[in-house]
Amino acid sequence: MQSGGGWLTGVVIGVFSAPGGTGKTTISLVLGWLLRRAGNKVLLVDLDPSISLSYLVLRDESKLFEYENRGRCLSRVFERVRKGRSVELEDYVVSGKAIDVEVDILIPDSELTSIIDSLWYGPEARKEYKLRRVLEALGVREAYDFIIIDTIPFFDRKYAILTLYGSDKCIIPLRPTIIDVFRTCKMLSELPALAGKPKKEVFDQVRLLFNMVRRNTAQYWALMRGRYQEIIRGVISPHISFFKKHIPLRIAFSRVSTEEERAEDVRDVEEATLPVLSEFQQWIGRPSEADKAEAME
Repeated sequence: MQSGGGWLTGVVIGVFSAPGGTGKTTISLVLGWLLRRAGNKVLLVDLDPSISLSYLVLRDESKLFEYENRGRCLSRVFERVRKGRSVELEDYVVSGKAIDVEVDILIPDSELTSIIDSLWYGPEARKEYKLRRVLEALGVREAYDFIIIDTIPFFDRKYAILTLYGSDKCIIPLRPTIIDVFRTCKMLSELPALAGKPKKEVFDQVRLLFNMVRRNTAQYWALMRGRYQEIIRGVISPHISFFKKHIPLRIAFSRVSTEEERAEDVRDVEEATLPVLSEFQQWIGRPSEADKAEAME
């Protein structure tokens, strides 16, 4: 089965961060929105028990409860795959809206935390591959061009490790502050050993994205001069990569896809994010048609 963008298999992108509040869920939503609007088939995977991404997509608490009661949720998929049973993608995917386009999503539920804990701390081997096996069992790469996983911050390490093993590439958002830089350094220093992977392999897989950047502040100029990047590379590795573009701080990001959304918010979010989207698609080897045409000129 060939996915909508013309590729034989989809690419899986993980989004996780060291601290909370970095905007990772909004980045997952907006990235999915822009890719879907460009004609790609997009699946969002909400691996965060707080269900923030699911709520932004479905915008209705009653639907979340309904889908959980009907078993259309991630914990049921993990359980069936764990027991060696077959799973069908259409039995678990639900549809909603990423801003103004329809997207599919796999939603968490109240049992997800306990299911993940039992998988992680149980006697089964190769626990770090559990999410990858779930995605393979569902056949998501054959059905979608882009699969975007949103998960919780690094204070619960196992989710980041599951996401790392389940993804082709991972975006790590952080704000331009010393606190976020420090916590991101701490996470990156621990991640290879926790994941049981060589440092180079991990650092080749991830790319850091500065988000919520307020112009003409001390933090902005420190970022523009490469100060934060220099700290992280100096402490962790010169091979750590960063998006050259950043996402500016805009009030529209907090309102979009909510009841408070204003007419100008969608345009504002698009304008703020498109430069990062172009760089993202180049990074993963899936450039847009516009980027390909520009490269041929």
